[in-house]
Amino acid sequence: MPKIIDTEHTGFFRDPADGTVYRVRHNRRRTARYAEALLPAHPGIRTDYRGQAPLHTLTPDDEFGPVSLLRFLAAQAPHRECLFCRRPVEDPPSVTFGIGPDCAARHLEVPAKVLRALHTRLDPPPDGGQPTPRAVHRGHLRLVAAYGRLIDAA
Repeated sequence: MPKIIDTEHTGFFRDPADGTVYRVRHNRRRTARYAEALLPAHPGIRTDYRGQAPLHTLTPDDEFGPVSLLRFLAAQAPHRECLFCRRPVEDPPSVTFGIGPDCAARHLEVPAKVLRALHTRLDPPPDGGQPTPRAVHRGHLRLVAAYGRLIDAA
């Protein structure tokens, strides 16, 4: 497998050796790239700077698509801030997926209305109270699976 050698390739990658998920991005001046590891934190995800070392082992085949990324993020829900811009998230779809509506459209090319539609598919609890954390987790995974089917059908 060829290594990532171009200076423009950014995105989310999973290292096949240890399963770590990395976000590869440009520095502010766009003169170099660096990697941040996405680590589970409760609630949400925290990032850990890893520099350029992971760039030598990641390949284009390790890149996450939008569906894989949303699956990963939904498994870490609930989120308090957007993964891309770090602004606080409050609306339910953003809390579920950890991405604000503007960033979903800009970075993942997923319209905000699609995230809202997927989120409305969550089943309310039968007694009208708050769902259990396990039910919420299952609901998030169902939403991401539905989104994957939506993308595959397009």
